[in-house]
Amino acid sequence: MPSERAVSLIRAYDLLSSLAALKEPDDVAVLRSKAVSVLRHYPDEGMIEAIAAESKWLQMDDAAAEWPASLTRKVSLPPLPSSAPDDSLLHESFFEEFRQRELENLGAKIQRGELLSAEEFRRRLKASSEALRHLIVEGSVFAIDVDGLCYFPSLLVDQRYDRERLFSICRIIWPAHPTVRLHFLTSRRGNLGGLTPLECLEDKKRYRLLRSMAWAEAADSYRTVINAYPGLHDTEPSDVSPSYSVAADVDPRLGFWKRGLRTLRDHGFTGVFPPYEQLREATIFISQIRGGSTTADEGAKLSLSIDGSYASVNVERFVSKEGQYLRVPLTGTETIEDSMRAIFRELWNRGAR
Repeated sequence: MPSERAVSLIRAYDLLSSLAALKEPDDVAVLRSKAVSVLRHYPDEGMIEAIAAESKWLQMDDAAAEWPASLTRKVSLPPLPSSAPDDSLLHESFFEEFRQRELENLGAKIQRGELLSAEEFRRRLKASSEALRHLIVEGSVFAIDVDGLCYFPSLLVDQRYDRERLFSICRIIWPAHPTVRLHFLTSRRGNLGGLTPLECLEDKKRYRLLRSMAWAEAADSYRTVINAYPGLHDTEPSDVSPSYSVAADVDPRLGFWKRGLRTLRDHGFTGVFPPYEQLREATIFISQIRGGSTTADEGAKLSLSIDGSYASVNVERFVSKEGQYLRVPLTGTETIEDSMRAIFRELWNRGAR
């Protein structure tokens, strides 16, 4: 939707253009007053000169001519550079500055004792090195990388918080990046009454709500994207529009094909709306992307050909480089979404990774 000023400027242009086309207006005074009003509010010198050159009657006296000038200010702009700057360098500079500020912020947390070295954290936790490794693997505790060294949030060993419940919440939000997990635990939430998750560990009712929020946070950390294109393709095409495109935030701890089924069901983000086509040949691309990343962590390509009441499918996983061939029975009336649902369910039932 154009802004109010843009709409007004368009109307002003239309009005002045129509006025300029009039050679012998009936009421010059009325038309001149309308034109002066428009020019006063939108004093575009180029537009004024272009119209005045075509319209001899659109002449303003000296007092009226001062209106536009009084509302404008001429400035001198620097010359344009000979070539446009390299966007990649700008992006690199921005992210480098961002990383530097993040390091400074984390350094301040270390100085304040909010982040602890591994040795100090283990001492406060009263756990052996082996026990600490086990807690890290299961997601009960987490560390944040600061210049190649691991530091643990001191809140994880704070005696004020119910450790069993705190570690349980940490296991739920494990898929999120460590800094995101720390932010989740310490930020105030409106649906928690303005309290932080840490402040809700003691209350049973709030703790149940907190667990639901934690599961949602975990799902938000990863997005599964499914695109289907007509025909067979070696790579995802950029010159062919997808016949099917959906995405959903799904917990990455679910199996790969279970996540695919959940995405087909939820339609969290829809790029192509139903009704969907019936494709006899199609290439399906599935990718899972972690929040904040532009590169898929894992994915698959499925080449689909339907012959009669069967779908012949070649499956190629991108990370493991594993391939698989299967035939899936169909009724012959399925849309591309129905076909994918049947294929994903068959792969999930087979225990395919």
